Amino acid sequence: MLSSLAAVWGGSFFFAEIALREVPPLTVTLHRVIWAVPILLLIVAVKGIKDPVSARIWLAYLVMSALNNALPFSLIFWG
Repeated sequence: MLSSLAAVWGGSFFFAEIALREVPPLTVTLHRVIWAVPILLLIVAVKGIKDPVSARIWLAYLVMSALNNALPFSLIFWG
């Protein structure tokens, strides 16, 4: 299990390095996030988790996604 997780995690950086030769870092980050959305939606649907209705919770999700995903990976790929 851990070796497959390591392969997926490390492989994403390997392929990002290849992609950076042709596209800008923010485009690589955008694709990384966009391709993860269907997988996460599938997991949420299978687990039966309900969507929050509060705008405050959605705002918290937006801030967390920017600080924990978009910004760090943009900086990693830019570096």
